[in-house]
Amino acid sequence: MQAFLGFQAPWCILVGGVLGFLLSDTLASLGQEPFFPIET
Repeated sequence: MQAFLGFQAPWCILVGGVLGFLLSDTLASLGQEPFFPIET
């Protein structure tokens, strides 16, 4: 169980960082201009 938690912790941090980066990048793109038109 400790080995599983030891493997899961850095993985969750990595995924959280990537999701946070993508979310901030998406919000920045939407703030300036839509990266891809949702409604045409």
